[in-house]
Amino acid sequence: MAKILKYKIKPELDVQTLSVPVGAKFVSVIEQRGEIVVYAMVDGDVERKDRHIYCVGTGWDFDMSNLHVVNFIGTAQVQGFVAHVIEVSGLYSFRI
Repeated sequence: MAKILKYKIKPELDVQTLSVPVGAKFVSVIEQRGEIVVYAMVDGDVERKDRHIYCVGTGWDFDMSNLHVVNFIGTAQVQGFVAHVIEVSGLYSFRI
């Protein structure tokens, strides 16, 4: 049976790993009680797979040369900070 699960992420320029059910589809990102949360639609209790999320603020510099964008999940604002949340894969090399 399908359901929607919530995952908290940090508002920082770093790759964050989420362990989600295989086949999960990220559907949105919002601010909730001062935190950034990503919602994913999942189909039942299946094995888990690590997926990588990247959070970048508006105007921040970051190196795209080793970044493969899988999916733009969305944008959320937390206490004046605007976070753009992207699912990524591949090698990571970022800088502020």
